[in-house]
Amino acid sequence: MKSRRYIFIDGGAHRGESIEWFERSAIFSQYPWEIFAFEPNSVLIPSISSNICASYLTILNKAIWTYDGVVNFYLGRETDGSSVLGCKKIGGLSEVPIKVDCVDFGQWMKRNFSQHDYILVKLDIEGAEYQVLDWMLSNGTISYIDALFVEFHNRMVKIPVQRDIELMERLKKLNIPSWVCGRFSKLLKEAIINNELKGLKEEKK
Repeated sequence: MKSRRYIFIDGGAHRGESIEWFERSAIFSQYPWEIFAFEPNSVLIPSISSNICASYLTILNKAIWTYDGVVNFYLGRETDGSSVLGCKKIGGLSEVPIKVDCVDFGQWMKRNFSQHDYILVKLDIEGAEYQVLDWMLSNGTISYIDALFVEFHNRMVKIPVQRDIELMERLKKLNIPSWVCGRFSKLLKEAIINNELKGLKEEKK
């Protein structure tokens, strides 16, 4: 059997802030982590590269989505508000989208990792989380995720809060520890202290 890999995926990396928080966490030095940063806004890529200069970091200038290819991307007035969803109400999105590369997130994980690996995901993708998680739940690729920190943008994309609750319940039934996050660093610290990151110490069965 191949050695187990320890993967942290930052979905919506912005300038790499969450990666810097992760590097300061109590678990970072305990495992040989590989970090993958998804950021579709090409303007932000140099900031990630300069802030985190490490051999274990792979930067992907792509949007997390439900298929491989190209998707419309609406740049926001602020760099942390851009979205593949033009209906997003907050962030001052441009009316005319640009085209960016995108990946079917679940299939990307399936191609690059195994069920034996440990995969920790932070997902802050400005409203696209609903379609992405629904798609992964429907095709079973959600099973590659061992722990998920997700920020929901319900009101911003005209989705009822009940959808957040439903998605979290579905993840709970699959025994995938999940947190709704606004502050990733705080919730990650609490999860580590409370030993809630399922499977981090023991091998997957």
